[in-house]
Amino acid sequence: MGIDLRGVKDSFLEKLFPEDRKAAKIQTYSEAELKAIYRKEKWMHDQYAQDCNRRGIPYIHPSMARPSTIAVGHPDYTLLRRTLSIEFKVPGCRLSPEQQKRIKYLEAAQNTVVVAHSLEEAIEATKEYFGLV
Repeated sequence: MGIDLRGVKDSFLEKLFPEDRKAAKIQTYSEAELKAIYRKEKWMHDQYAQDCNRRGIPYIHPSMARPSTIAVGHPDYTLLRRTLSIEFKVPGCRLSPEQQKRIKYLEAAQNTVVVAHSLEEAIEATKEYFGLV
């Protein structure tokens, strides 16, 4: 049996030390609402990823659990169909088995993947793909 906090206002709960609230598993209404929103969005992401995988559509989707390395404001999913991807490899280095598998997957979805061993090679492939001068 515990204390019923349903009638307690957030303004009161916010005055408690955060570590005490966490230890007692007490959340403000705002915190509980944010957690519910996160869970709902995570569920949508997971379902969408399953659908893309089922349809054989490659995608880029950064983890929701940590800060993204993709540009700020970038959408949650980038679907890859008929795109150009460049993988840089220093001469003499090889693709890992994971990279080989991903490249095959991307190419199966009508993407172009170039393994460039120099900056010039990458620039040339980009110019050719996009019809640039």
